[in-house]
Amino acid sequence: MKPLLALLLLLCCHSLANGDTYRWHDAEGNLVFSDKPPEGVDAKRVELTPLKKGGLNLGSTPDNASPSPPPTTATKTNHHCRSDVSKLNKITAFLRHTPNALDRQKAKNLRLLIIQQCGRQALTRRYKDHYCDDYRREIAKIRIYLKQAPNDKDEQRLKDLQYQIKREC
Repeated sequence: MKPLLALLLLLCCHSLANGDTYRWHDAEGNLVFSDKPPEGVDAKRVELTPLKKGGLNLGSTPDNASPSPPPTTATKTNHHCRSDVSKLNKITAFLRHTPNALDRQKAKNLRLLIIQQCGRQALTRRYKDHYCDDYRREIAKIRIYLKQAPNDKDEQRLKDLQYQIKREC
């Protein structure tokens, strides 16, 4: 029984994959794909081609065809660039009071990666985002801790965060 069910399922999937696919825009402007075009709507047939790693390429039809943007050296998204800049400034702040060869090399490699994938301007850009808000909240907490129990570790963390705000925000 199981082999028969598997064969039936395989035949159904094969026939669905080989069927026609149509696309159109519904009344709200949403793009819709289906194996049957609705009546009274200008649906376009989409040529489906298999991809090398599985899946289907929906191809290009006249109303979704667009030239690809020119290649740039900046390949990472803004979020990833911002995260890398934050990491770099954290390492740099740490190196100001605790220099060591490993962190110096990390900072050098991260700086080169940011320049290569995000552009040099990412290193000098000023941000107004959740990272800056988080730094300021952390500074407020540390100041409260320092009033109650002063210690060198929190003093240094406060200086490091102020350095990061100066560099990023």
